[in-house]
Amino acid sequence: MMIECKVKIRGVKPILFHKFNIESISEMSKVKSGTAGNNPDEWRNSFFEEGGQIYMPGGYITSALKNGSVHTKQGRGSIQKSWISAIQVQEEKVYLNRKMPENWQELSTDDFPKDPSNEVYLDIRMVANPNTKGRNVRYRIACSIGWECEFTLLVNDKILSKEIVKKVVEDTGVLQGIADARTLGYGRFTVLECEFLK
Repeated sequence: MMIECKVKIRGVKPILFHKFNIESISEMSKVKSGTAGNNPDEWRNSFFEEGGQIYMPGGYITSALKNGSVHTKQGRGSIQKSWISAIQVQEEKVYLNRKMPENWQELSTDDFPKDPSNEVYLDIRMVANPNTKGRNVRYRIACSIGWECEFTLLVNDKILSKEIVKKVVEDTGVLQGIADARTLGYGRFTVLECEFLK
């Protein structure tokens, strides 16, 4: 039987977003600004709605929790396979408590806030492609420490206990993080609520 679990998290590290764009595949791309591996306007195609409300796809939550579940042991392995079978994220879009800066449509990349003391800022850094060893400049929307979001897990309680679900969510926040640059420590969070509705 599937039961609902309401989760609320708060970021203890900034969270960064990069949205894959089909136009980034060179043979299908349109004319765009910048050069290959350095497009200063790529942030304009990130996860926010027309009014500037920032969100992340539900798939970000699914992926983060799946990776976080590897830290919970079951026998000689982890519960990851059971987790994948037993958990769904209900929301297609998970909204953060952040919006793009006022008049963001009119801001150039140079004018967009870059100081992490802003609630929303532009993170610009060099990233390495592990396959080609090439380096690209990435221009990503970032939310500073204190970002929050809420989402709903659908849990098969015949497979996973409530205690295990809470442990995985907490472990994911401490050990894994969510969204981009997780290996650099970004996207880490603390759990404010993890309440089952049954």
